[in-house]
Amino acid sequence: MEPIHPTDEVLYARAAARLDELEQLPVGPGLYAGLVALQATAMDSAGAVRVTALWLRFAAHCEARSMIPTVEALRSGDLLAEGFGLDAPELIAHELAAMTSTAYATASSRVGNPRKPWRHAL
Repeated sequence: MEPIHPTDEVLYARAAARLDELEQLPVGPGLYAGLVALQATAMDSAGAVRVTALWLRFAAHCEARSMIPTVEALRSGDLLAEGFGLDAPELIAHELAAMTSTAYATASSRVGNPRKPWRHAL
């Protein structure tokens, strides 16, 4: 294995110091901006693992936050669904699939639609 060049050691130390700071931040815009800034930073494998863990923490937070409006949509979706002959989870799954360019089955799973997704295509 080739020894680490002194210049690389300095870069890795800077990245590690920045990661120390980012790991103390709450999940939010500051953490996101810091992670984006780190994309062009040289780091060792331990630093890369730490960055991955921070991205996963950020993604989990976003996923949890996205469930709040999903629940609200399901609560009020019955009013909209009546005019389409669909139940609320079905209608919301169709809308999410269209807006996010994902498969209906994926969107249906996200809203907890118990029906078979392939039987209810618009």
